[in-house]
Amino acid sequence: LVIILTFILQAIDRELLQMSNHEQLVTSISERYGNLIDKIKEFSNQHGIQIPKVIAVSKTRSIEEILAAWDIGIRDFGENYAKELALKAQR
Repeated sequence: LVIILTFILQAIDRELLQMSNHEQLVTSISERYGNLIDKIKEFSNQHGIQIPKVIAVSKTRSIEEILAAWDIGIRDFGENYAKELALKAQR
């Protein structure tokens, strides 16, 4: 079972993108991602189902956002277009 979620940053206010401090961005993403994972685990346990794999959809996200997500341990990203994936992967 795999759940594909719109990247966690969709829920983050646009003001985060104004952050000049990478650590602030990492902290915010980490907190929100942790809360999301906790909810998924709780739901899965309550319903007796396997905890799904979460894939972060990085479509329309900046390199800074993706790097911050990478820094907290997110490794599975999804993109709609191969060209955009290739450009982001180079960084």
